[in-house]
Amino acid sequence: MKTILFLSILVVVNFSPGQVTTLQPFVVVATRTPVSSDRVSPSISVVDSEQMEQRQLFSVAEVLQGLPGIFLGQSGQTGANASLFTRGTESNHTLFLLNGRRINPGFSGQFNLTQLGLDNVGRIEVMRGASSTLYGSESIGGVVALNLREFSLHESDDANSLSAEAGSFGTYRVSLSFLGKSGDFEYSTGLSQFETENQTPHANYRIFNWAPSLSYRINEKIVFDFQGLYYDSSNGLPGARVDIGFPKAEDFQDNAYWMASPGILLKISDTLKARLFYSRSEDKLESLTTGFFTSYNDFEVSTDEASLQIDWQARDNFLATFGYTYLNNDFDRQNVITGDILVDNSSNSQSVFGQIQWNWKERLYLAAGVRKDEFSDFGNPTTWSVSGVYDLNAAGTTLFLKYATAYAPPQGNDLYGPFGNPLLDAEESDSWEFGFRQSLFEKKLSLDVLYFYNDIFNRVIFDPVDFVTRNIGRIRTEGIEFSTAWNWNKNLRLYGNFTFMNAKDLTLGERLLRRPRYTFTGGLSASPTKNLSLRFELSGVFQREDRSFPPAPPFVVDIDPGDFLLGRLLARWQVKDNLALFGRVENLFNEQYDSFADFKALARGVYGGATLTF
Repeated sequence: MKTILFLSILVVVNFSPGQVTTLQPFVVVATRTPVSSDRVSPSISVVDSEQMEQRQLFSVAEVLQGLPGIFLGQSGQTGANASLFTRGTESNHTLFLLNGRRINPGFSGQFNLTQLGLDNVGRIEVMRGASSTLYGSESIGGVVALNLREFSLHESDDANSLSAEAGSFGTYRVSLSFLGKSGDFEYSTGLSQFETENQTPHANYRIFNWAPSLSYRINEKIVFDFQGLYYDSSNGLPGARVDIGFPKAEDFQDNAYWMASPGILLKISDTLKARLFYSRSEDKLESLTTGFFTSYNDFEVSTDEASLQIDWQARDNFLATFGYTYLNNDFDRQNVITGDILVDNSSNSQSVFGQIQWNWKERLYLAAGVRKDEFSDFGNPTTWSVSGVYDLNAAGTTLFLKYATAYAPPQGNDLYGPFGNPLLDAEESDSWEFGFRQSLFEKKLSLDVLYFYNDIFNRVIFDPVDFVTRNIGRIRTEGIEFSTAWNWNKNLRLYGNFTFMNAKDLTLGERLLRRPRYTFTGGLSASPTKNLSLRFELSGVFQREDRSFPPAPPFVVDIDPGDFLLGRLLARWQVKDNLALFGRVENLFNEQYDSFADFKALARGVYGGATLTF
């Protein structure tokens, strides 16, 4: 029945659908410089604050779940650890940025995805595919760039807001945001408090988020800015259903994170600009897990980053970008009970990169770049990329092509965790992508199709034979991303995307776990009246494999966790100019499913709230 329903939806999407995101006039993540959206590949998705508000999204994880080529699963319910598989790559292969600064990935290298909120985030730009030439390590799978709100980009007067909501499973959220300007000084900030009991016993979760942004124009040529991020979270860890003692009442995970980053933008001349920033961040995690391997540790990763970027507009159609980055990571792990220092290590790197962009007669756009890194522990890799965009103009067709190499050094847990190996090498990859974008019916209908291919070497995996992490794997992921959008009129829009992916472990000759072969997201948004907006969304995951770890023989069991199809129903009513009411139903069909094997996802939930702007 699920398969028939899925195929029916796919037929509708092929003729009427749409992409979940609408590209803005300019995109930065593709080249580190503003580029017209028609010059970036379908690998780029952009979600702005209006879309987040209309779709009632409150975390980065929720935004990513709706994009093509991405599957995000959780080992539990709201707030539980999440793994992100961008085009089938590993969870630590996607880099996260805040206004161009690296977000500290933490000891596991997974960036605490459920903790990254949307407070004060004005837009998110996602680039799928190898990105090491521009952004360095951790970007074999891609880059997620969070951009905080800017006063100059806010066109209405309702810049400040107070929002509150409550709903199922003892859930409530309160958020407050401000944005303003006084002379040459601009500011924006957002903060929120969220708590939920979840459905599984002892899976309670709470988090406080704060994201400030400041800028001051010293004169016509110098602008100072400051970007910050802070969150403090706590959640219970009931464990998997097959664990002895499930649900565990004593296990927990507390996480605290902060980033502080000052920067300067210099306009040296009309054709030459430079940007310099320094960033300091700390990720602290206290975790207790009991069972066969009981662990009660404090983990801390401190990161220092200094970056310089120079942009030279040599001609109207030729831009050259050069940069230097210094990065240092300190890893610490301490046994909470004994006070013993288990890990006290650090690694650093220096990188130089260059990129050129050339536009020929507004029809052909070419970009090429190269990067050289020097690591204290992982060699001196060179990565490069080349991409092209060709506009057929009258046909409404645009063609895209890209080749890139990338790398990812091992994360703290790989090196210094309970089964870590400090002798690991960096992972490396080659990737291809090509596709096209087609617009029809006076651009009311858009269609994006893209094929991708990744070959990843030196894969870091856990070796169960001698209980240590090793470079013993090679994987290949390939597939097709399909996205469409049909703007029927100003009050009705259909959208959807579909991804087919084959992710294989070439070393073992088997499919990679937790990577679904088919994923789908689509929806319908309508405005029956000026002040009322309605939305219905569907998302499906099909054909995946997973692994269960029961406490009795055979201890390891390969399983089929099953397909699932989720529905969302949303409504928003603008009662007054400054007051809106909103509500939604999550998991509309009350689907009983596991996001990961033996970790039950939430059942149907109902939520509602209000937003006051001032």
